[in-house]
Amino acid sequence: MRKILKKCAALGLGAVMLLSVAGCGLGQDDSVLPTFNVSADQLSDLDLKDLYDEQLGYSYKGVSYDLDVEGVGAALGVDMGDSRKLGGTEYTCYYPQEAATTVNGQVPVTMEFVFGGDKKFRSATYQFMANGNGMNAESLDALFDQTLDQLHELYGKETELRESSDESGSNTLDSVTYNWKQDMNDGYITSLQLVKGDYGYGTDIVILGVIRYTYEDEAEAQSAESTEE
Repeated sequence: MRKILKKCAALGLGAVMLLSVAGCGLGQDDSVLPTFNVSADQLSDLDLKDLYDEQLGYSYKGVSYDLDVEGVGAALGVDMGDSRKLGGTEYTCYYPQEAATTVNGQVPVTMEFVFGGDKKFRSATYQFMANGNGMNAESLDALFDQTLDQLHELYGKETELRESSDESGSNTLDSVTYNWKQDMNDGYITSLQLVKGDYGYGTDIVILGVIRYTYEDEAEAQSAESTEE
């Protein structure tokens, strides 16, 4: 599980502004995050139309980003479960088992809800991995391609397409991120992202998520990227 966490964190933290995808277990040597060990026929399938709302922009099932964890749990009708801190940050993560759904019939390894230092809802992500819930590189590629086609049909061409290569321990993680963004004209940007990554042996990870962040968040991330280059 620790290997999976490091994979997810390396990919998610480097993916444009999906700052909080996976990794709440990093820095906690004995941390094991909750995973979904259920069959697809026990779950409903996510309607990708539920990743956008006219008032909220790119979001999750119409849940307001201004809600705290209790509000999100009430809106979704689920128990959010225990929290995990994202090491070295102000973010807090939750993995509600009752929120599990499939995406195009595939069961995620886990689903993560993240809240900022202001206690407000920040992001929701589905995470799929090779050797997780019976998936492999081929099935991950199929899920990615099918989901990408559907997102293009629903939301048009992505705002940004990014390819990156990041060092993760002794390995190099190559990733591609499709990013749909909407400026909400209130100091915030909402974003829908589909990410795929591999370590050179075929696709290892697919992440689907929505996030809200500030102009300042984006400026800081761009500045950090410029410094690294």
